[in-house]
Amino acid sequence: MTSIAGSLGLISGGAAGEIPPKAARLVEIAHSNAARLVRLINDILDIEKIEAGRMQFDLRPLALAPLLEAAQHQTAGFAGEYGVKVDIEPVGAGFAVLADEDRLMQVITNLLSNAIKFSRRGEVVTIRVTPLDRRYRISVIDRGEGIPEAFRSRIFGKFAQADASDSRQKGGTGLGLSIVREIVVRLGGSVDFESVEGAGSIFHVDLPAAELPGISPTPSEVETQMPRDPTLPIVLHVDDDPDMLAVVSSAFDGKATIHSTPSVAEARAAIRRTRYDAAILDVGMLDGCGTDLVAPLRKRAPSLPVVLFTAQEVDGAPKDGIDLVLVKSRASLDTLVREVTDRIGSDRVNGGGGK
Repeated sequence: MTSIAGSLGLISGGAAGEIPPKAARLVEIAHSNAARLVRLINDILDIEKIEAGRMQFDLRPLALAPLLEAAQHQTAGFAGEYGVKVDIEPVGAGFAVLADEDRLMQVITNLLSNAIKFSRRGEVVTIRVTPLDRRYRISVIDRGEGIPEAFRSRIFGKFAQADASDSRQKGGTGLGLSIVREIVVRLGGSVDFESVEGAGSIFHVDLPAAELPGISPTPSEVETQMPRDPTLPIVLHVDDDPDMLAVVSSAFDGKATIHSTPSVAEARAAIRRTRYDAAILDVGMLDGCGTDLVAPLRKRAPSLPVVLFTAQEVDGAPKDGIDLVLVKSRASLDTLVREVTDRIGSDRVNGGGGK
């Protein structure tokens, strides 16, 4: 299909020589519909990959300024077709998030494409970054017609269109915002919007903040620098991926104090010092397996909730002292936070728990 769309584009551009005006119009229609079908197929494949847990995410600290500039450059030609300009408000040099570069680029370009399509000719689409508490908010602002009230509850649904004619007039597939939401959730973030009919819309993407390489504190330094709220439960997180340690710690912000370590040996020492309310373990570390920690954890607190959070495809049935198995590619951080905090609450009601 991609080759068909490309060939029609060449013919429409005159690569095969001049063609009669009526035929040229038919070729242009065919090219437009073929290109839309290619986008639809690609979007459907992306949705299927995400829902099946087959879309890979390579989480790492990303500087926002160059990424947003690249997104602006990628959509410049599209914006030009609509007579719309894309502006980026100044972004701090140290503003960085923990995300997958390709997937975050997909999110931003999807939001920019939508904003451009629904903007009036001559208008400006603005990208703004706002620092929040251990997060950064990326906002894409348009000054178009806004989103009808009746459509807002369905806006992130599959094949959602505010108007039946939108797909023809604007060329959308109705899957773009659904893909945006699915990707952002799996990056440990959230997406929301605000809109005023007749005045425009703002889409917000909130993602965990990250330190750029060279200035990132080690997990042990994080523990000593962050004052602990004594009302919060304490959760041990063992994972040999420093980026995953950072993003999980950010996800639990305000809900639990996370003690992070990439080492089974360090975790054993921490268990001797601290009585934990829950533990999140990965499977394969350089110095052992996270499941080796179940026995010492249970010795300190027999009913302590233990969640296996791993990239490996393992049997999801709880076993060997594990209360729950979550596979990283299929379980969002929201799910991890909910499952752990719910289990801590149940354990405390039943008289277990740490401290």
